[in-house]
Amino acid sequence: MSDPTTPPPGDPYGQQPPPPPGAPQPPMYDPSQQGFAPPPPPPPAYDPNAYQQQGYPPGYQQPYQQPYAGGPGPFDSRATTVLILGILGLLICQILGPVAWMMGNGVKKEAEAAGYPEPGNNKAGRICGIIGTVFLALAIVGFIIAFAVGATRASVTVN
Repeated sequence: MSDPTTPPPGDPYGQQPPPPPGAPQPPMYDPSQQGFAPPPPPPPAYDPNAYQQQGYPPGYQQPYQQPYAGGPGPFDSRATTVLILGILGLLICQILGPVAWMMGNGVKKEAEAAGYPEPGNNKAGRICGIIGTVFLALAIVGFIIAFAVGATRASVTVN
């Protein structure tokens, strides 16, 4: 009986040992050997009309695929200003919130009057301006209430 933990003599996986250094390498594909398949044929040449959708002449796109015009729109620079003012009015200085809100409304009206959609930066800046304005109003109301409460307590303790 042989020990099951010792490998059998030779290669246990049935592979041939590698050739010694300097010996000629066997060819990668030899059609005379069985078990080898011929290489696959080359892919077909690219035909741009092969993927054209039915119902459209060559060179035309579907109607819902608008070609990209490229470049910024005519209102994008002011829309970016509105976005920056809105973010600053939301995070740092709430007095800039109403400024961003009013400027954003002006850019929106001008863009729609010219037939353009409202730029995304403008919409985001306008919304940040609205939220900053609400924070400003809440802060003003809070200061008024705090001042009124402080004034009544001061007058009560003086008497």
